[in-house]
Amino acid sequence: MTPRLIQKTDGSWPRLRHLIGAEVVGVGWRSTGRVLVIELQPPDSAVETLLISLPWVFASCLMSIASSEITTEGKDATDTLQDLIGLDGARLTGIESDQESLDLIFDSIRISVSSDQ
Repeated sequence: MTPRLIQKTDGSWPRLRHLIGAEVVGVGWRSTGRVLVIELQPPDSAVETLLISLPWVFASCLMSIASSEITTEGKDATDTLQDLIGLDGARLTGIESDQESLDLIFDSIRISVSSDQ
């Protein structure tokens, strides 16, 4: 399946409700920049890849990381990816959106994507 870019287009966020309940089976970086890649396995269909575009914020009860705070080269990116690995095995439990942001909610983790490009 073609990766789905998560950004606001023509005033609307992409439809993702069908992914609620899907399990995270992979997390990584897109080689072209600080685009976060999340692979989700829905219970009854093929793996879907989400490309989380800038700007985004990863937040859990222990930490918060903004895309503007990291680099994609060297130790910082590797360390940050290790922190995000905590997403592996998490389930997408909800999606919230408004005009300014779209939030993907995984167990105790939230990834917020801003409409500011």
